[in-house]
Amino acid sequence: MTNSFSRMTSGTMNFARQYRYQFPDEAMWPNVALEGFYDLASGMGEISSLDNIIFTPMIFNLSKQASFEDFMYDYYATHPENPPGSGVSPAGPGIWAIDSTKIGQPGMFYHDTTGNVYEYESRYNSSFVEAAFQITFSDDITPAQLGYNSHTVEMFGAPLDDMLDCIRDSENYTVARETCGSFSEAVTLPPPSLQNPSPVATNMQAFIFQPIVLENVTETGDIKAVQLGSVVGAVNWKTLLSRAVPSYISGVDCVVTTDTLAFTYTMESGVPVFLGIGDWHDAHYDRYAESIDLLKETNTKSTTSYTLTYYPRRQFFRQFETSTPQNTATGAVAVFIYCILIFVAYDWAVRRESTRKELVLDTKRRFVRFVSHEMRTPLNTVHLGLKLLEMEMRGLMSQLSATNLAALVKSVQHSLTEWTMMIDDILGNSESAVDVLNDLLNYDKIEMGSLRLEVSLFNIWELARRTTSIMQMQASEKKIHLDLTCDHILITGLVQDYASPRQSVKRRLRS
Repeated sequence: MTNSFSRMTSGTMNFARQYRYQFPDEAMWPNVALEGFYDLASGMGEISSLDNIIFTPMIFNLSKQASFEDFMYDYYATHPENPPGSGVSPAGPGIWAIDSTKIGQPGMFYHDTTGNVYEYESRYNSSFVEAAFQITFSDDITPAQLGYNSHTVEMFGAPLDDMLDCIRDSENYTVARETCGSFSEAVTLPPPSLQNPSPVATNMQAFIFQPIVLENVTETGDIKAVQLGSVVGAVNWKTLLSRAVPSYISGVDCVVTTDTLAFTYTMESGVPVFLGIGDWHDAHYDRYAESIDLLKETNTKSTTSYTLTYYPRRQFFRQFETSTPQNTATGAVAVFIYCILIFVAYDWAVRRESTRKELVLDTKRRFVRFVSHEMRTPLNTVHLGLKLLEMEMRGLMSQLSATNLAALVKSVQHSLTEWTMMIDDILGNSESAVDVLNDLLNYDKIEMGSLRLEVSLFNIWELARRTTSIMQMQASEKKIHLDLTCDHILITGLVQDYASPRQSVKRRLRS
């Protein structure tokens, strides 16, 4: 913003220089007009961010006023940029002013031929008149302002008085030319008119004054500066802020403070919205205030100050708020929880598999113990039976030579009977071992769903006898007397799978 004010000051200063170069002879004034004004002023306004540029010649010798008025109307008539009736107020032709005591009443406009100032105490009362002669038009400054003597109102008259004081007190012409610019107080827009004497303010405007100064050689030979007119730049605050604030900025209050008032704009996507006269920022954000002295780098001696203070609103911070950190943290927590669940599930699966394997191993151990026991018992019986058979046969062979024939036959018959019984026991135990192996094969058949039961009639007594016979040798080793008795022999059997009841009887006997 300070750069914008510096550009505006430089713009008006350069335009004042144009008049000084084009019309260097004091005798030519005030009847001077810069040719190409509208093109030059429009370009300069665009570069320097000025809404309007106004040229106002000053008439210190009031006897020249009539001549200037004729010159002014001739100029308007020959330059089509000025519409018909330019410079003519409701009071008629001529330089005009406004009586502020008659706003909206007859006599509000009057033809000013005296330069008298009634509204404020001017140090140059009745000293001169000035007229808004050449103007670049806009919505706020129109051809209706042509011919207006702005020295009669304090807002414009006070800066003119300040410039005249500065030029009078300057050491030389150069100092007066470069440092005697001034600023007006801010004024509301739209300006009062005959149709709407008290319009509702929608914007604010201020004016930059640059003196048009020529060298004047006094009778003593000193070179002094003399002011013959002014170049005035209109500062439209909406235009200025829209060019100074980036378009992506929203939610910032811009409070402009002068010596006598304050006014506030808020930025919405780079567009300034006028909130009204006064300081309307949100006091909650005072700690974020940033202030700029707008006249600091303008090289002027204005008695009016301009300070721009930026205050953020909640909307400003909302633009830069983001849920990304929160979402990232939530995502990280979710990933962390997911990993925990994965590890818990993995640990559960490992533990489950480990338990299953332990169960399988335990089952295998039980199975091996069972098979070992079931196989060892019949095999031990077979082993003992064969060993006993061997011993019996050796004993019989030893008797062949020492025993007579009759005794030998009787002994052989007895031995054969015992051998037959022993062979039956061996066969029974062998069948028991084979049954265990068959049971192992049945596990596979059960898993494949192909197990079939062989249902048949069997002799219960024979089953018990055979099973008891198998267990006799083991019982003898443990010095247990095993005897099987029954009231009568059961001939009739049951319809059943033969292996199942035999295993049941064996388990009972083993117990």
